[in-house]
Amino acid sequence: MITKPKIIYLDIETTLAQFWGFRLGEQRISWEQIKKEPQVCVICWAVNDGEIQSATFDMNKYDPTKYDDDADYKLISDFVKIASTADLLIAHNSPFDLGVLGSRLMKHQLPDLAPTLVDDTYFKTKVRKTMSHKLDYLLRYFNIGKKVEHRGLETWKDVGLKNKKALQELKEYCIGDVDGLRKLYKYITPYIKSNLNLAVFYGKPDICPRCSGEDTIQKRGFHRTLVGKYQRYQCTTCGWWGHDGTNQISKKRSGIPSSQFVR
Repeated sequence: MITKPKIIYLDIETTLAQFWGFRLGEQRISWEQIKKEPQVCVICWAVNDGEIQSATFDMNKYDPTKYDDDADYKLISDFVKIASTADLLIAHNSPFDLGVLGSRLMKHQLPDLAPTLVDDTYFKTKVRKTMSHKLDYLLRYFNIGKKVEHRGLETWKDVGLKNKKALQELKEYCIGDVDGLRKLYKYITPYIKSNLNLAVFYGKPDICPRCSGEDTIQKRGFHRTLVGKYQRYQCTTCGWWGHDGTNQISKKRSGIPSSQFVR
């Protein structure tokens, strides 16, 4: 039985930060004005094409009157074990999701996320000129869905007031984001350079790095640079383009990754 890569799609939601202040309007808020630190309150994820899973923080431990607490301790402790089994993580604006998780793991002195490949749909689409790169816009632009509607800031405010119904609303919203994220990633896959090379994953240098197709790679002219000429290839199944690392001019092997093909 062939083991497929374990791809995990993820999204998180956090509580609102709370600040002390003297007035309304534009102003610079410093760290001394923080009244309540934001926490991870919802995490949703899906493994490959499996059902979307969800988990929430312990609202009984959440104390709006304290600067910080451990209401999200078990939530992120459990999830980091799941995320660390992934061959590839998919997120939209991963510096936020993984950054917040990382800071809370550090806060609680929990084991860190394992080094894992990440494909970020936000940054992968930024090389293409669309009017926006927000998830909701891209779902509409590609006509593949839309985000779940919610009550706006009131939902997050109610979660901060320990409203369990609001937390459920936020969970449904987060589940919708993971569903949209998965649809978006599958849609853009033929047009992006994934950080997961299937030729390396399976240890078969002659298969397609994107779709793992065998006997589907054909020569398609040459890729030329200022100092070299390299055989170019295309996969007849998924349309992947790539080239090898042999300089046809010098006939010397250039620096390439552990797969035969360079993307």
